[in-house]
Parts: sequence; C-alpha cells; structure tokens
Amino acid sequence: MFETPVIFLAPPENEKGPIYGRKIHNLDGSDASYEESNTLKPDKERLQNISTADDERASWVTLLAALQKSEADSREWEAKLRTSPRGNKYEAPAYTICYSIQKKTRSYDFMPPAVTKPYATTTISHLVEMMGMLGMFWKAFDVVKGNVRAEGNGYIITSTLVHGLGLLLNFSVTGPSYFTERRVIPFHEVKELVFGFVPSILGPPLELGDLKRVQKTLATLKCRDDVISMYKAKKDRANIFPG
Repeated sequence: MFETPVIFLAPPENEKGPIYGRKIHNLDGSDASYEESNTLKPDKERLQNISTADDERASWVTLLAALQKSEADSREWEAKLRTSPRGNKYEAPAYTICYSIQKKTRSYDFMPPAVTKPYATTTISHLVEMMGMLGMFWKAFDVVKGNVRAEGNGYIITSTLVHGLGLLLNFSVTGPSYFTERRVIPFHEVKELVFGFVPSILGPPLELGDLKRVQKTLATLKCRDDVISMYKAKKDRANIFPG
C-alpha cells in the first residue's frame, strides 16, 4: 500500500475535495506545507545530491516541488514590495486560488502493467490551470489521441496513452524557473483565463480560446478586415491556454 496525491486547484478556504473525508493540504511554499505534502525543500534536495537530471523519482514528486517553489518564490518577492519608499507597509493580498492535494491510498496489486511507478491523479481542467499558473505554453493539445505537450519557464510536460488507465503525463525540469513580476497572478479568474476567456471592461469576457473565437472577438472590437487577416496569417502563436 502507498499514498499518492490527488492534485487540484481551489480557493484556500475550500473544505471539499475529490476524496470525501480526507484532509486537504494547500501548497503555499511554507515549511508546514512542505512537510504536509512530503516534499523536500530545494536546500535539502541539494544536500541529498538530487539534481534536475534525476529521473528515478515519479514525476509528480517533481511537480509538487515546482508548485511549492512557485508559491515560495512569488510570495517572497511580493513581500519585499509591500513596503513603500516612505516606509509604509501594506497588508498581504488575499489569494483566491491555490494548489491543493489530498492523499489517496493505493495498492500495487491494482497498478496497470505499463506503469512502473506510483502515479498521482488530476483532471484535464486542473492540469490546464496548473500549467498556466506555472507559466507554461501549450505546444500540442489533443486529449483524444493522447498528444498533450506543454513547455516553458524551465518545465516540460509530455504524455502517452496507457491501456486501462488513460492519459499518462510526465513532468520534468529542463532549466531555471522564475516566479516574480511575470508570474500569473493567483486569482480565481485564472480558471477562465487559461481556457481563453479574458475579463474586460467592455462587458462580456473576450473569447481568445482558438483562432475562430479570436476572429469573432476582433470583429466585436471593430477591428478592420486587414487587421483580422494579418492575425490569421500569423503562424507562430504561443498560447497559455490549450486552444
């Protein structure tokens, strides 16, 4: 028997998770959060000589470390900015979304033959939200064929289809990552933003999820036909949302 996490995103005060009755642990980069999620802090990893090239661990262990790092680094950076040049200190902002996990008990007796390491679980929607919050961009997104790939900010995620299990993802580190002024703000509207719905002062959200929806939005904004044609002709689009 072993425990692996079910990973999802929700408001910090959320008390309902996918597993009924199991405690919810929020990943906020604090020492207590590292301990509750059984995640090693970066300094302890270095003491154990664990590098980014280490592929012996299950990749969700690397993912949890990345989620903790994103919170720890961004909160440390933000705390430095809460004191004005005149010495005024501002209160910490209210976070309305965070990474959360619940520990699920599993047995090796029910592991699919193609899976050699314990696996964590999440949903496609939460996966898209997580990748957006980590600053990654989608290169491929075809869930039916099992072709899902995202890159960026020093991370990469790839996929394969496993019989009897479904979409199996592998998360790995490819380089340094930064979570300071360019980080996606941890606000609940991220759940809409990563699927192409952008809040605006014009009334309804702007739809930017795929090429057709972008064209419709540009037309709504009274853009000229030549501007829309120019956008359609552009081939290289780095999208933070799966479309």
